Amino acid sequence: MKNIIYIYFLLVASFAQAQSKKPVQITGQLFSQKDVVLKINKKSIKVSDQGAFRFTEQSAQPRFYDFQYGRMEWSMYLEPGARTKIQMPQKGLSFIQYEGDFTAENDFLKSTAQVNQKLSSYLRKNWVKIHRQDQEGFLSTIDSLKSFFLQPLKTSSDSKLSQRFIALYKADIHLSLNQLVLRYPEGHFRFTGKRVSLNKKSLAYLEQTPINQPSLLVLPSYKKFTQRWIDFKLAKAMSQMPEDLHSAHKKMQAMFTYLPNIIKNKELFDFWLTENFYQHLNKHAIVNGKQYLKQFNVTCKNPRYKGKINNYFADQLSQLKDHEVKIYKTEKGFAMEAHIFYPAGFDKKNKKPVIAIFHGGGWSKGTPKWAFGNARSYAKLGAIGIAVQYRLSNFEDVTPVESLQDTKDFFKWLRTNADELGVLPNKIAAEGWSAGGHLVTSAALFSNRQAKVNGAPNALILKSPALTAKDSWFKVVLADKKIAPEKLSPVHNVSANVKMPPTLILQGNVDRVTPLKVAEEFQTKMKSNQYSCDLVVYKGYGHMFTPAHIDDRGWPQPDQKIVKQAQEKANTFLEKLGFLSK
Repeated sequence: MKNIIYIYFLLVASFAQAQSKKPVQITGQLFSQKDVVLKINKKSIKVSDQGAFRFTEQSAQPRFYDFQYGRMEWSMYLEPGARTKIQMPQKGLSFIQYEGDFTAENDFLKSTAQVNQKLSSYLRKNWVKIHRQDQEGFLSTIDSLKSFFLQPLKTSSDSKLSQRFIALYKADIHLSLNQLVLRYPEGHFRFTGKRVSLNKKSLAYLEQTPINQPSLLVLPSYKKFTQRWIDFKLAKAMSQMPEDLHSAHKKMQAMFTYLPNIIKNKELFDFWLTENFYQHLNKHAIVNGKQYLKQFNVTCKNPRYKGKINNYFADQLSQLKDHEVKIYKTEKGFAMEAHIFYPAGFDKKNKKPVIAIFHGGGWSKGTPKWAFGNARSYAKLGAIGIAVQYRLSNFEDVTPVESLQDTKDFFKWLRTNADELGVLPNKIAAEGWSAGGHLVTSAALFSNRQAKVNGAPNALILKSPALTAKDSWFKVVLADKKIAPEKLSPVHNVSANVKMPPTLILQGNVDRVTPLKVAEEFQTKMKSNQYSCDLVVYKGYGHMFTPAHIDDRGWPQPDQKIVKQAQEKANTFLEKLGFLSK
């Protein structure tokens, strides 16, 4: 199998000759679906009332184009200069008809849909069982899955298939499944509670994956695998760095030193250096990245990538012009910011209530920028809106325990500096989204109320909140912390011993991420202890108000009409408590 894999990648590499860009054009006529968006490679495409659409782009490499139309998903293959047409007169992938270039390849992809659905169903049903296997059994399963995926290609009688298509199709399968091998320790721990490291056989298996082929950049599976491989390789170097340095800074320092040993193709080196620096800036803010800008500009030779980073810096700085930014805490050289939006003409001597917003992202992703819009809105309504940054889990030494400590420390900082900031210290509301909801609720539950300055908010607005810590994902982000998850679980800790603030929960009834039943249980416990807790349920909506027909377990796709309705409920709640003027 290893030699065969390597040959597949060599085939792809052989087609990676420098090419000038040529236009790719896709036109089509789809059955009409009201209010349904067509997306091609995640880009929204306008569809007429009659179902007609047109898509064009400049392309230099053969690639797959991923379509999403309502609940239907499918892929096409095209090469630079291709022109093709799609007809879908009725709902269903089987009704798709292709005309124009690369019809054979796209008919083949259509024919594999049933096989892929069977395999996806198998993986969903057996995901836990597969990851509970030992490494040898897991590798055997991966090889079987590869054979299963490749079987349609072996049995295809169509000799018209492009060699470029065949090579890219095989490469995509191997990269996708090799990523599962790389993530095996995470999955094994999640479903068994046992920590393991990749053994020599697994590492040798992964080392066969060439990551220095520029032609593979068109594959999302290449980007996902290679990023995880880089992270895996850098982890050893990071473990030898001083403990008093935050992991984000360790990674950036290791990146400049060790990335040349991992990515040896210069074109790809510049790409991955840029990609990782961009991720660092986007996740940790420019306050934690400005010290690396000069070194990046010297090291990276690609002017386009340099432009991306330098333009990003300029754009981020421009976004800070309409509000104050304060560093409320620094830990291991990592600064945490409070983005403070004041009402127009605000005089700090005339103190105002605060609504502090904590973003979501599963404790491991997210940025306070997501909350800038809400913070601005609260400022326009006469309060002080603050978007808060906190440390994100790196699955090792930074976990939700540290995120919670940051949350409590923020509220303490706010009260300690109330005069300087113009804040009413006993009028501090917290708005938490998803994981952010867990943090602000936990701050209310687990703060020392007897302390001179406490870290508990005075009111809670919870949007799709994570109110239980007893799930498999929380165990992953908690890593090796020697603490039982239920001790950090809001729904398991509500009692008469801790006075909880007035709370509003805004929740979809089909939320697959933070289920409604947990919010209902939390409300029941709050009320049984004589605490105020209102629960507003939006029927037909999932996590963060994503419509029920869209899988809400990935990136949320909120219905803006429901978002507006929920915000109106939040504003009314705040008015009743005196945080906003009526």
